[in-house]
Amino acid sequence: MDQVVSTGSASGSEDPTSTVTDNVVRELVKERKRENAEILEKHQIVLDKWDLVNTRCCNHIFGTLDVVPTSHI
Repeated sequence: MDQVVSTGSASGSEDPTSTVTDNVVRELVKERKRENAEILEKHQIVLDKWDLVNTRCCNHIFGTLDVVPTSHI
């Protein structure tokens, strides 16, 4: 089913009455999903690095304290 849209931004053309087909929408959705997957992958790498740093800092803090102060953390 083809639909006429009032702005050409969805299909990337400058024609204000350009037709957006199902195929165009499907391709845009696939592209957006791929971009989101790449962003999520990069974010997960950063998150894993920060998790590792936090664990190391915690271990270092616990290693520098005596038994009594450690029990308060």
